[in-house]
Amino acid sequence: MAKYFCKFCGEENSDPASLLRNSCPKHPAGFRNGKHELFEGPEDSEYRCIYCGESKRVFRDIVTQSCPKHPDGFRKGNHVPYEGGTKSEYTCKYCGEHKSDFRSLVTSSCPKHPDGFRKGNHSPLK
Repeated sequence: MAKYFCKFCGEENSDPASLLRNSCPKHPAGFRNGKHELFEGPEDSEYRCIYCGESKRVFRDIVTQSCPKHPDGFRKGNHVPYEGGTKSEYTCKYCGEHKSDFRSLVTSSCPKHPDGFRKGNHSPLK
């Protein structure tokens, strides 16, 4: 049976309609100000953060723990799950650089980042 997850709080449900009709306590609009949204990545053996590359085996753990590399500042936001899935090679969507290790891609600076030359890290394609 497939599992569906809210990408903000990690709530799990086997019925996506049930998940989507309820409010989410971790929605970016504020506590209970928005509904759950589906994580669009595959059900995987590990889930990775797009900012720091940390991986967790349980989806809820990746979205409920703070991220040291969050763009809002050190520990000012939670990990954000990568919606791509496990691959043999990951590609930056800004410059096209390839790396076989997800963490090394997302933690190294990108020469073509939208914020300016080397002012942000690589961002992986899905």
